[in-house]
Formats: sequence, C-alpha cells, structure tokens
Amino acid sequence: AEMAIDGSDADLVALPTLGLFPLCTTWLLIRKDRVLRDYAEALIRTLIPDIDLRDLRRALRDDAPLQVAAQHWSQRQDLSRQMPLAEFQI
Repeated sequence: AEMAIDGSDADLVALPTLGLFPLCTTWLLIRKDRVLRDYAEALIRTLIPDIDLRDLRRALRDDAPLQVAAQHWSQRQDLSRQMPLAEFQI
C-alpha cells in the first residue's frame, strides 16, 4: 500500500494494484436502544469523516437508514503516516 512505504525505502517500489482486488465494503451497525458514546462517535468520524453527527442521531431517532457516499481511502486527505493508531480512549 502507498501508505506503507516512504522515500527512504530505496529498494522498494510501489506497484499499481487498481483492479487486482475487489472493493471492500464496511458496514457500521449501531444499536438504537443504546447511548451513542463519545468514543463511538470518534470511531464513526474516523471511518466517515464527512458525516454530520446530527444526521446520524436523526437517523437513529427516526429508525431510518443513513445513506453515506463511499469514499476510496486514496481520496482521503486526512489519512497520513503521522496519524496515531489510537485517537480516543475507552
């Protein structure tokens, strides 16, 4: 993956893999009878940075599915090698 190498790895090359692997879909299921905790909101914001949490809460309240446009990880501007592995505490 592009994020696994950097310029100092002179003996490694990145090969294009577009079309080699099927798309992977992530499903996020939330129980409507539970309180949506801060750490759960943080995880959702990490997975879906463009989501408006008010829309999410409204969908939970109204028992309606929330349609979110899929975004390829390579299009995400917020992903970087400096991103910490754990952004929230449980």
